[in-house]
Order: sequence, then structure tokens, then C-alpha cells
Amino acid sequence: MGAQSEGGKPGTYPPPDPRIGFVLALGRALHRAGEPANRLEDLMEHVARKVGIQTQFFFTPTSIFAAFGSEERQRTHLIRTEPSSPDLGRLARLDIVVVRVQYERVGTPEFAVKRQAHYAFVVEVTGD
Repeated sequence: MGAQSEGGKPGTYPPPDPRIGFVLALGRALHRAGEPANRLEDLMEHVARKVGIQTQFFFTPTSIFAAFGSEERQRTHLIRTEPSSPDLGRLARLDIVVVRVQYERVGTPEFAVKRQAHYAFVVEVTGD
């Protein structure tokens, strides 16, 4: 059966939201760098709220569950990961991104450009 469109009729999924891609990449990177699960959930929920998306996260040593949107229209992502030891250098570099997102003005065209730069930085730090 096909995906449901906004009106509940068969259709295509909505186009990907670059904010979700950014949040998932940052969560994966922090997880790989060894950020503790309890801190990771709080950080990612804060970052997601800051970029304007409703989320729920659940992290384990080997997986990331991320749900985006209101409960009745939620899209869930499951990312399998490998357990890792803390990499303090990588965590410090990724923390720069988290702090910048926390203090930037969201909703401006400049933020969209900065988010792309942050995404590129996350990819560079993780080597993905």
C-alpha cells in the first residue's frame, strides 16, 4: 500500500526536511564520539527544538531511535550503531556545533546557510 498524503489519500511521502537530516547526522556523530546516552537525548531534543522540529529520541549503545513530528503524523528513524569509547577531541569539535545552534537566531535565511555549514562540519569531523 502506498504512503498517505496530507489529506489521508494515497500519495508520496513529503520531501525530505534538511533540518531532520542535520539532526540525525549530529546525533549519529555525537553517538559515535561516545557522548553518554542520557546527555545525548537532552542535547538532541534541545537542538531539534531550536531548529523548529518536534522530536522524541531514544539512544542505546547500539542504536538511535528518532521520531519526528506530532504523534499522529510521526516519522521514525532507526539507526544501528556500534558501541564506542569517548573520543574527547571529536566530542569537543562537535560541541562547537551544538553551542552555535543553541545561540543562533533560527528562522532566518542566514540560519539555513549556517545549518548547511554545520552539517558539512559534522560530516568532516566524523569522516562520513
